[in-house]
Amino acid sequence: MSGDARIAKPALERETAEVSTPRHVAYFGHDAGDAAIRRRVRAFEDDGVRVTGFMMRRGEEKPTEWTNIDLGHTADGAFLQRIRQVFAGASLAAGQREALASADVIVARNLDMLACAFLAKRKAKLDTPVIYESLDVHRLLSRHDVIGKAMRWLEGS
Repeated sequence: MSGDARIAKPALERETAEVSTPRHVAYFGHDAGDAAIRRRVRAFEDDGVRVTGFMMRRGEEKPTEWTNIDLGHTADGAFLQRIRQVFAGASLAAGQREALASADVIVARNLDMLACAFLAKRKAKLDTPVIYESLDVHRLLSRHDVIGKAMRWLEGS
């Protein structure tokens, strides 16, 4: 062996990946008046993120501290009405294409709003990433029938 042999040493300094923080979030929520949604929007804003809400409401329309595009009224437990409103809300959101397209990312609060966000994104012909803020595993996702499979497919797409 030559006296010039060298042993490679691992670099102690790792390259750090630059993480891009979104500056503008389109937030799809099930109820603009819900306290948890209001706290979440406030948390985004506290981190310097501008939020445009695309939200439905479960009661009377309440003023918001952020720009909000009202996607209509829904009711707890009224699944057929909520399904219709998901489609109607997606059309309303897609009609606000400029506001939707200006977002760096779309965040959906629950499964209803995930479907609404994907439909709006498709109708508006956008390629903005969508993030599902999974708060729990909905019972529809654990079904072993075609509905469960469809819901898991939607969640994974």
